[in-house]
Amino acid sequence: MVEDHIFSVPVLIFLGGAAVLAFLAGLTLHRRRGDRYARLCGLESAVMTFLGGCLAHAFAGLLLMAAKNVEDASFAVGWALFLWPGAIDSVARLWGEQWVCKPDLLLWLAAVVGALRGMYDGLWSIATWPGGGPAFILDVTWGLSGTTNGVLLQSLNAPIGQHGFDHRSGVHRYVNGVRFKSGFAVTMGSVMSNMRDRGPEHELFRHERTHVWQNRLFGPIYTLTYVGWMIVLALPGAIAGIITGTGAVAGAEQWGYYNNPWEAWAYRIGSGPRSERGPLVWSDRTVIVACLPFFAVVLAAAGWLVWRGWFRGI
Repeated sequence: MVEDHIFSVPVLIFLGGAAVLAFLAGLTLHRRRGDRYARLCGLESAVMTFLGGCLAHAFAGLLLMAAKNVEDASFAVGWALFLWPGAIDSVARLWGEQWVCKPDLLLWLAAVVGALRGMYDGLWSIATWPGGGPAFILDVTWGLSGTTNGVLLQSLNAPIGQHGFDHRSGVHRYVNGVRFKSGFAVTMGSVMSNMRDRGPEHELFRHERTHVWQNRLFGPIYTLTYVGWMIVLALPGAIAGIITGTGAVAGAEQWGYYNNPWEAWAYRIGSGPRSERGPLVWSDRTVIVACLPFFAVVLAAAGWLVWRGWFRGI
């Protein structure tokens, strides 16, 4: 039973150990920076590590406890909260199997992701207190899909990237680090990568911070529709680019990325002129019209998964 594994002794021991390591890491980091409040910063790291793991673990556990069909609910949770397990098991299901989306594995994954998010947030003192509490709670519950990718991104950036010192900004800003295209920033969860010297007053920071809050407020809807839009629109965009002479790659980028409704929203908050983004970039009105049927299909599919996992058989 799923309820037998929520806050089991092994999970609590793991989170307690992670909190101790976070305290030591925070203490060391802030002492090196000459911070006279190093012990308090270490304590913040420890508390946020333990709390983040507990909240994420409890959120995933409560969802699975409420399920009528645990197998289908686990598959839905794997997609909605972590993305990668759902993607892997979408392939496994072709052979009638489910390799990763299993309650025990998902609960442990939630604990690990939540603990890492709390540790990183505490180490770099990004949370604004008390107002930052809701943002952190959203990051380790409803926004776990983006947070999972954000933790991966930050773990890759940790040895190679330079973390900006935007104290209590609510986000992580890396001056360099992982990027998909030269000159472009990448934001996953609350982590911004390759931001150069663009701090909180810059329009790029406002653009990327919009993505942070899109993930916090819309959770898996944001992550899945963002990725889904890029996949669905890449080929038509490439064809449009060939037809118009823009080029297949540029056409795929303009339709799949610039015309993505989440990007159109963020570019409204902080962006350069629309003309600089290419001739196949739509107006905001066209984006809204185009995204309505797309979102309708995605939400219908999500509703079907929710019905199969939580309501079928009632």
